[in-house]
Amino acid sequence: MNRSLFFLVLILLVGFATTLAIGQEPRPVYNRQNKLIAIYNLSGVQNCGTRTMTGTVKSVRTYDNSTTHFVLKTRRTEETAEIHLEILSNVDRANLFYSLLKRRKAVEIQGYTCGSNGILDTIYIKSIR
Repeated sequence: MNRSLFFLVLILLVGFATTLAIGQEPRPVYNRQNKLIAIYNLSGVQNCGTRTMTGTVKSVRTYDNSTTHFVLKTRRTEETAEIHLEILSNVDRANLFYSLLKRRKAVEIQGYTCGSNGILDTIYIKSIR
Protein backbone atom coordinates (compact mmCIF):
# COMPACT_ATOMS: atom_id res chain seq x y z
CA MET A 1 0.00 0.00 0.00
CA ASN A 2 2.80 2.46 0.85
CA ARG A 3 4.56 1.73 -2.42
CA SER A 4 1.48 2.54 -4.53
CA LEU A 5 0.95 5.79 -2.60
CA PHE A 6 4.59 6.73 -3.17
CA PHE A 7 4.28 6.16 -6.93
CA LEU A 8 1.03 8.12 -7.07
CA VAL A 9 2.65 11.10 -5.35
CA LEU A 10 5.69 10.81 -7.59
CA ILE A 11 3.54 10.79 -10.75
CA LEU A 12 1.61 13.84 -9.53
CA LEU A 13 4.81 15.75 -8.78
CA VAL A 14 6.32 14.94 -12.18
CA GLY A 15 3.10 15.98 -13.90
CA PHE A 16 2.97 19.25 -11.97
CA ALA A 17 6.60 20.07 -12.76
CA THR A 18 6.07 19.30 -16.45
CA THR A 19 3.00 21.55 -16.55
CA LEU A 20 4.98 24.40 -15.02
CA ALA A 21 7.83 24.04 -17.52
CA ILE A 22 5.57 23.80 -20.58
CA GLY A 23 3.02 26.41 -19.48
CA GLN A 24 5.37 29.35 -19.11
CA GLU A 25 3.95 32.44 -20.72
CA PRO A 26 5.96 35.48 -21.76
CA ARG A 27 6.30 38.01 -18.96
CA PRO A 28 6.60 41.61 -20.20
CA VAL A 29 7.97 44.23 -17.78
CA TYR A 30 6.93 47.88 -18.13
CA ASN A 31 8.33 50.90 -16.31
CA ARG A 32 6.30 53.70 -14.71
CA GLN A 33 6.02 55.54 -18.03
CA ASN A 34 4.40 52.40 -19.49
CA LYS A 35 7.41 51.68 -21.70
CA LEU A 36 8.45 48.08 -22.29
CA ILE A 37 11.86 47.46 -20.71
CA ALA A 38 12.07 43.64 -20.78
CA ILE A 39 10.33 40.43 -21.80
CA TYR A 40 11.10 37.15 -20.05
CA ASN A 41 10.03 33.54 -20.84
CA LEU A 42 10.15 33.97 -24.61
CA SER A 43 11.19 30.37 -25.13
CA GLY A 44 10.19 27.16 -23.41
CA VAL A 45 12.64 25.11 -21.40
CA GLN A 46 15.11 23.25 -23.58
CA ASN A 47 17.84 20.80 -22.74
CA CYS A 48 20.86 22.59 -24.20
CA GLY A 49 23.34 25.33 -23.39
CA THR A 50 22.54 29.01 -22.96
CA ARG A 51 24.52 32.14 -23.65
CA THR A 52 24.04 35.66 -22.28
CA MET A 53 25.36 38.69 -24.14
CA THR A 54 25.13 42.45 -24.16
CA GLY A 55 25.32 44.65 -27.22
CA THR A 56 23.39 46.88 -29.59
CA VAL A 57 20.74 45.87 -32.08
CA LYS A 58 22.19 46.16 -35.57
CA SER A 59 19.29 44.96 -37.76
CA VAL A 60 15.85 43.38 -37.45
CA ARG A 61 13.99 41.15 -39.94
CA THR A 62 10.52 39.64 -39.53
CA TYR A 63 9.35 36.51 -41.34
CA ASP A 64 5.62 35.81 -41.87
CA ASN A 65 4.69 37.79 -38.71
CA SER A 66 5.61 34.72 -36.66
CA THR A 67 9.38 34.97 -36.20
CA THR A 68 11.77 37.86 -36.07
CA HIS A 69 15.54 37.61 -36.38
CA PHE A 70 17.80 40.35 -35.11
CA VAL A 71 21.54 40.86 -35.16
CA LEU A 72 23.15 41.86 -31.88
CA LYS A 73 26.53 43.54 -32.23
CA THR A 74 28.80 42.94 -29.24
CA ARG A 75 32.33 44.23 -28.74
CA ARG A 76 33.86 41.17 -30.36
CA THR A 77 31.29 39.70 -32.71
CA GLU A 78 27.83 39.80 -34.19
CA GLU A 79 25.25 37.21 -33.16
CA THR A 80 21.87 36.44 -34.70
CA ALA A 81 18.94 35.67 -32.39
CA GLU A 82 15.29 34.93 -32.97
CA ILE A 83 12.01 35.58 -31.18
CA HIS A 84 8.81 33.66 -31.91
CA LEU A 85 6.19 36.40 -32.11
CA GLU A 86 3.07 34.24 -32.00
CA ILE A 87 3.42 33.79 -28.23
CA LEU A 88 3.16 37.55 -27.61
CA SER A 89 -0.02 39.60 -27.43
CA ASN A 90 -0.51 42.21 -30.14
CA VAL A 91 0.25 45.03 -27.69
CA ASP A 92 3.45 43.40 -26.41
CA ARG A 93 4.53 42.58 -29.97
CA ALA A 94 4.14 46.21 -31.06
CA ASN A 95 5.94 47.45 -27.96
CA LEU A 96 8.76 44.97 -28.53
CA PHE A 97 9.57 46.62 -31.85
CA TYR A 98 8.92 50.15 -30.56
CA SER A 99 10.98 49.85 -27.35
CA LEU A 100 13.51 47.01 -27.54
CA LEU A 101 14.23 45.94 -31.11
CA LYS A 102 15.36 49.28 -32.50
CA ARG A 103 18.62 49.95 -34.28
CA ARG A 104 21.42 50.99 -31.92
CA LYS A 105 19.35 50.03 -28.86
CA ALA A 106 21.53 48.58 -26.08
CA VAL A 107 20.07 45.31 -24.80
CA GLU A 108 21.00 42.18 -22.93
CA ILE A 109 19.73 38.85 -24.19
CA GLN A 110 19.94 35.26 -23.14
CA GLY A 111 19.31 32.47 -25.62
CA TYR A 112 19.55 28.76 -26.16
CA THR A 113 22.42 27.58 -28.35
CA CYS A 114 20.61 24.50 -29.71
CA GLY A 115 20.65 23.64 -33.37
CA SER A 116 23.18 23.83 -36.13
CA ASN A 117 22.05 27.10 -37.71
CA GLY A 118 23.92 29.29 -35.19
CA ILE A 119 20.83 31.34 -34.32
CA LEU A 120 20.09 31.83 -30.62
CA ASP A 121 16.53 31.09 -29.48
CA THR A 122 15.90 34.10 -27.21
CA ILE A 123 14.87 33.38 -23.61
CA TYR A 124 14.74 37.02 -22.52
CA ILE A 125 15.60 40.46 -23.82
CA LYS A 126 15.95 43.54 -21.64
CA SER A 127 17.03 47.12 -22.05
CA ILE A 128 20.25 48.07 -20.33
CA ARG A 129 19.82 51.85 -20.52
